[in-house]
This record gives sequence, C-alpha cells and structure tokens, in this order.
Amino acid sequence: MPDTAAAPHTAATMDLETDHPADRVVDARGLPCPHPVLQARDAMRELAAGSRILVLATDPLAGLDLRAWCLRAGHRLVEAEESGRERRYLIERA
Repeated sequence: MPDTAAAPHTAATMDLETDHPADRVVDARGLPCPHPVLQARDAMRELAAGSRILVLATDPLAGLDLRAWCLRAGHRLVEAEESGRERRYLIERA
C-alpha cells in the first residue's frame, strides 16, 4: 500500500500563498520596523476571527516584531518563511 502522507513543508519548498491561502495580503516589503506590524494590525482589524493574513516583508527584524505582536494580541503565527531577502508570515486572527 503506498504511503499517502503528505511530505512535510520546508522553507525551501513551501509556498505560503498556495499552501495556506490568506484572506488578505499585507505587502510591507521595503518598509522598516515597525511598519510591517502596523500594517498587519490595521489589516487584522477589518477581519473576523479565524481569518488569515499573509505579511510580506524584507526587514530582517519583522519576524521578531510580528511574533511579539501575535503573543500580545493573541493571534497565531501559523507559518514563517524566509527566501533570500523576502520574508513571509501567515497569521491567523484570534
């Protein structure tokens, strides 16, 4: 019987936009901190609980700031991915 289990996602193979669809994309590429978090916060305010946003960022500190914001706000960081300079964060609203 063939193994039907899905292969685990890795940073090299995962495409957050197709593997985990988001309700909204926040493009914060090129913006310094704290702008990625501020834009994510503004986008989340307009969405219902359980909705997801995909944050695109190039700031190397965006991940730390987004993780801290999720902890404070009660949101869930579903996935994080880095590819070159670009970073992608999938966040689910509490």
